[in-house]
Amino acid sequence: MSVRKVDHINPDGVTIIIDWSLLLPGMSVFVPCLNFERGKKQITDITGRQRITTDIKITTHEGALGLRVWRII
Repeated sequence: MSVRKVDHINPDGVTIIIDWSLLLPGMSVFVPCLNFERGKKQITDITGRQRITTDIKITTHEGALGLRVWRII
């Protein structure tokens, strides 16, 4: 098992890298995962440190289940 870097998430064990600085208010990103609670916690920890306000919902995208993260003002 590898060590997770500070701004990377791995809710299901696979590292997902999101460049949070590119996510502007009104934009969203889909994070495919099944472990929703762990994914939400990792995302809120990262965005909280960076003072980014987000809204996170469980959803599907092109048949994949995961989290949709919207950056809000």
